[in-house]
Amino acid sequence: VTMGLSTHHREMYLLRTQIDLLSRKIANPMRYAKPERERSPSPPPTYDGQGKRTNTREMRLRKKFEKERLKLMIEARKRDPSYQPPPGVKLDTRVMRDLPIPAEKYPDYDFIGLIVGPRGSNHKMLEKESGCKIMIRGRGSNGAGKASKVTPWDHMPMHV
Repeated sequence: VTMGLSTHHREMYLLRTQIDLLSRKIANPMRYAKPERERSPSPPPTYDGQGKRTNTREMRLRKKFEKERLKLMIEARKRDPSYQPPPGVKLDTRVMRDLPIPAEKYPDYDFIGLIVGPRGSNHKMLEKESGCKIMIRGRGSNGAGKASKVTPWDHMPMHV
């Protein structure tokens, strides 16, 4: 099938074939599960707020196949920028960056006020011009003296 194709086209064909196979595995993951005697023991069950199990064998397999497919789709996009993922699959290629705010170095300066601006106008303008979602996180980002719930980024220095 791949005779007469260039190396690039052959590699893209193989990537697409692997992605299609993984899409079929995601549709019916239990069909591709190992026999019970070849499997390692299952982890202890976990449940969500409604008491529904969140780590069944089927869910774990589906997640594994989705992760592998995403990796292959990103590789395909790197090799061919015109690559389109299969229908119904969104290729999320967001880039997240933490830009430090020197709040400890300049404690008297109101960085949050500068970034947010009056009624959020600076914040909205920055998001519109950059095309990015901008969030202020880290120690002191919730406002001085405000009591709020503990967040995962409270131990980090303030950043955007």
